[in-house]
Amino acid sequence: MPPAVGKPYENPELAQADKTWDPSRKPEFNGGGTAWDGFAYDPALNLVYFGTANAAPYDLRQLGPAKLDGLYTASILALDAGSGRMAWYYQTTPRDSWDFDSVQKMILADIPIDGATRSVIMQAAKNGFFYVLDRKTASCSPRKTLPTSTGLPTSTWRPAARW
Repeated sequence: MPPAVGKPYENPELAQADKTWDPSRKPEFNGGGTAWDGFAYDPALNLVYFGTANAAPYDLRQLGPAKLDGLYTASILALDAGSGRMAWYYQTTPRDSWDFDSVQKMILADIPIDGATRSVIMQAAKNGFFYVLDRKTASCSPRKTLPTSTGLPTSTWRPAARW
């Protein structure tokens, strides 16, 4: 959540997120999406993983005219269990306009990818992608696409929305 006017950000991640929320949005509707359902923990990395919902309230008229991402909503996040600080994030649906939150179950596994065993976190997201992310770095290995997107360009690994 953005700080009160004139107050500093609690951490750099909040400052980064605030730049991705439409400044014309009503202040009471800025900076949030809930976390529920899909949580996981990796004791070897000491990371807690969870997905976040779309921006609240879910009224497209409240999003504002700017087409900004609305970090860290509709995202998979990894937090350091000791410090509580964010280790990484992966936003599955930037500026979610379809209720494609990322709160589905998180599955931890060690699987072969391109001939090497990788420790991954997997999620079948509502946006039609099955995400396979490296648990330490969030590097992505997409597996399937549906008509909500034109694909996942390897230059950004950002879903290319059809709008």
